[in-house]
Amino acid sequence: MTLARTGAIFRDTAFPEHRTPKVLVPGWDTDLLGCTLTDYIGVTQILWAVALFSQGRFDLSYLDAPQAAGIYDVMDRTTLLNTVERHFVTDAHAFRAAERVTAKRVAKTPGASHPQLRRLTHNPLLARPAVAGFGDAWLLCPVPQLVHRKAGPASLYFTGFDHFGQLFTVETGYLFEQYIGRQLRLLTDADVLPEISYMVGRQKKESVDWIVVFDDLVLLVEAKACMPTENACLGLAFGVDETVRKIGKAYDQINRTEQLIASRHPDFAAVPRDRPRHGIVVTLESFPIANAPVPVPGLPDAALPVTVASAQEIENLVTLTDTTVSALLLARAADREHSTWSLDAVLAQHSTDRNPILDEVWASYHWSEAARLRREAQTPPGQQT
Repeated sequence: MTLARTGAIFRDTAFPEHRTPKVLVPGWDTDLLGCTLTDYIGVTQILWAVALFSQGRFDLSYLDAPQAAGIYDVMDRTTLLNTVERHFVTDAHAFRAAERVTAKRVAKTPGASHPQLRRLTHNPLLARPAVAGFGDAWLLCPVPQLVHRKAGPASLYFTGFDHFGQLFTVETGYLFEQYIGRQLRLLTDADVLPEISYMVGRQKKESVDWIVVFDDLVLLVEAKACMPTENACLGLAFGVDETVRKIGKAYDQINRTEQLIASRHPDFAAVPRDRPRHGIVVTLESFPIANAPVPVPGLPDAALPVTVASAQEIENLVTLTDTTVSALLLARAADREHSTWSLDAVLAQHSTDRNPILDEVWASYHWSEAARLRREAQTPPGQQT
């Protein structure tokens, strides 16, 4: 889901019509990565698969073996090797230097004395998961599972920030908003309204990003392409201010939209007032204990039930098969215990289908397409579908 989400957001989601991109223009991926985003993900899959198969080793000589010839039917060797070198490889000396920088930074954070904090801080292998210097022919991937994260949305977010600056993260936020709208439109029993513009004096304002209208519920959805800090992941008090800074504005936006609907603002006449209203703050990655029943100083009081959910939770929510989304959210909010759980924990008690948006992206990637063509070539003509 993580790798498919990357293509779904950054490759297949259109920029909003009322925004003009300055960074995410055609060719941005080649500028950033040295290849197309699709090629970049294809290289990630090769490195990941070989590292898993070879107990954490990536033998470059394998790429010249006869059994690897099929790779170059899909991707040229120069692109593969240059991408691995440019984005994935480090050496022991550089790794230690990066670790020292991380340790110094962590030592300055408010929660530095907590014994468990270090396991949640940045691992240099997230940025460079393949280490050279152990032999001429191979790379060491100490944690193969970190290889595929290199091409995930979160890693690309920081890679883009390092290259383009803050404007990349701002424009990623616009794409993320549109992507969540694409997911919400998979719902067959709801109308999905885009953000509504309204005037406050002479100033133009916008509502939440999406308003989802069910027969028995109105859902106010605000998307924020943000991720939790180390202290927030650990649940430390030091992470409270960091969490408020990242999602506090989303609460404000939900509250303002709720007030406009409740006060019968004419620009919101299309939104029904005869049914309950809930809010959802959608983040790029999960915020642990964000829904826990603990007071969060600085976080606006919610005027209605609000759930903080990750993109992956929304991708699962919209594919429910044994109940409706509105029924699940209403039941969860009414349950004193379940309302404090993450949305994933509640979804685990229900059945979901495959997500068609993610399936379509995955099927379009190099190795999925190559496998499909190979299967078709091996299937007798009369049995092909």
